[in-house]
Amino acid sequence: PNKPGFSQNYYNLQAGGFNHDQADGRMDMQIDPADLTFVRLSYDRTYTIATRPWPTAAGNTGEIDTFYDSAMAWTHTFSSSLVNDVRVGFLRGELDRLTPSTDVNSLLSPNLVQEALPSMSPAGYQGIGDSAGFDPTQQEYQVTNNLMVVKGKHILSFGVDFRRFNINDLQLTATSYSFNTLKTSTGTNTSTGNSFASLLLGLSSQYTADTNAVRFYERSNYFGAYGQYEY
Repeated sequence: PNKPGFSQNYYNLQAGGFNHDQADGRMDMQIDPADLTFVRLSYDRTYTIATRPWPTAAGNTGEIDTFYDSAMAWTHTFSSSLVNDVRVGFLRGELDRLTPSTDVNSLLSPNLVQEALPSMSPAGYQGIGDSAGFDPTQQEYQVTNNLMVVKGKHILSFGVDFRRFNINDLQLTATSYSFNTLKTSTGTNTSTGNSFASLLLGLSSQYTADTNAVRFYERSNYFGAYGQYEY
């Protein structure tokens, strides 16, 4: 404690932070009178420095989110009445939650499913514990083609769109212990107990652990087509 009193007597001020880096580039080229192309590249990265309730534990230390995006197009004019446009795109996103380096073996606590300080929450007090691991990666591939035909006052448009989604994910629920006054009460009179005393004695009222500590992979495809007539 660094403030007077028996409760609400600890104060800690920490500095957070947010860094955002972004870069974009595009090149357009007229290859010949009938062909036009462009290439675009984008990079986006954010780094968040999180503030934590305690200097050495609780929550996470930050998160790094990185995105790569690119696209390429080629437009070919066959004639004054026939034009085709094909585009290819790619997107990759990486999310990485930064968890503190906690020596969980020194806690001598069994059944911890991840390398993190478990969440311990006595009723009426600020809880303590590290955030669960979180680092999904997503990739998307896209190919589209559009064809336009002009016949006098008639305009016909056709197109297809194919997308491929790859998601590699790992999301855990942090091991948690809850403490209330029941374990240290005199029995029928629950107001005599103390949740912090239950914590010191290791008498938890609820225990939660996620045994799904493996990464899972999701794959999906999307295909669409259209036709349009204008007069």
